[in-house]
Amino acid sequence: MIFDRRLPALIVTLLALIGAASADVPADRCPEAVTSPDFLLTTDLQRTADNWQVQVALGWQADTDCWTLQLDGRGASLHRITPEGAQLLASSSQAAVTGKRPATELRVRRRGAELIVSASDELLLRALIEEPLDGRLGAWAVEGATVGEMLVQPLGEIAFDEDFFEREQVPGRWETLRGDWQVGVYYDPLQRLADFAPGACWYE
Repeated sequence: MIFDRRLPALIVTLLALIGAASADVPADRCPEAVTSPDFLLTTDLQRTADNWQVQVALGWQADTDCWTLQLDGRGASLHRITPEGAQLLASSSQAAVTGKRPATELRVRRRGAELIVSASDELLLRALIEEPLDGRLGAWAVEGATVGEMLVQPLGEIAFDEDFFEREQVPGRWETLRGDWQVGVYYDPLQRLADFAPGACWYE
């Protein structure tokens, strides 16, 4: 059996290239401005080849100052782009478009520090970004896909206005409340940012 000593180094190099992000995002890729700290970005994603890749830029300030989402047939990854290069913050092996489903609606939602990426209501990636995403947004196809018109809408405060069991014939059991409520979320600080779950959620 012949073993090439260069093979391990080659494997490491290939693994480093998989999931790598561009450290230079030009301004013309990011046409939309962020008008709210909480927002929802939606666009149609159409796969045209088996090998495909789509990029989404968030909070663009300069060519080397933003966050990027990379989506392809292997999964999704989130990078922080700085003048020093691209830093991987979170990744998932859940692919956005697979099998016989070439078209999907891509959704990127930011509320508080939580960033949720989904395609046709299927969760692709969830991460925490403590810093504000002030700047501009953009989505484009790198290869093997097309991206439709991008829609960015601000998300307002969570409002609570509901009548519970208003037809129930038990007086005094339920009370109608109206007003602006906030959602409180606790995260265990010892959990990894790339693999976390809320410790508790409640209305306050």
